[in-house]
Amino acid sequence: SPAHTRPLETQPTMSTATAPKTLRYPFRVAAAAGGMVTNTVNTTVDGSIVYSKKGYKTVTENSYVDTMSKSVTKFGQDVQNRASPYTSKVTPYITPYAKQASPYVKPAFLVMVALAIPAIALFLGVIALVTAPIWIPIAFFTSLLWVPIAIVVGIVSLIAFLATAFVASVRYFTKYPKGKKFVADVWAKISSPSMMQKLLYIQA
Repeated sequence: SPAHTRPLETQPTMSTATAPKTLRYPFRVAAAAGGMVTNTVNTTVDGSIVYSKKGYKTVTENSYVDTMSKSVTKFGQDVQNRASPYTSKVTPYITPYAKQASPYVKPAFLVMVALAIPAIALFLGVIALVTAPIWIPIAFFTSLLWVPIAIVVGIVSLIAFLATAFVASVRYFTKYPKGKKFVADVWAKISSPSMMQKLLYIQA
């Protein structure tokens, strides 16, 4: 089997590439646990992707959805056909200027956003200052309700973020060649010194 599918306890090291050694018991347990978690994550994600594709295919092949999609497409084509006699007269005049302006659209948009952010922040600050006599007492008296909700939402969001980051990391380091190569290189560097060999592996 390929090298990346073998458990760590039978992986060859840089110094013992021809004679794989057995990890000591605590490290064997850790390697087995890591393999189990990795397999569970990958199996779950792969299964969810398969079911999502099946669900999407079922929805898109539904006769009602197909009829609605064709109706919307036909409506859009009808509008375009009716407007084409008018747009075709204007297009030759607009197209050259649009092509010339296209390289500047993205920088101009970013500049507009950068200039708009301080103005929007100032406007919201003025609104908050003017309405402070109203919303400060309301926020104070309702804090027993919205503070626990905010805490719960924050905790749930943090857990969801950490879980997503963990799953993404597992997928990257076990499914993609660059990720697997990175793990193999790091493991080779860690396990190659003689002291680490004695610590990690059972000596013959």
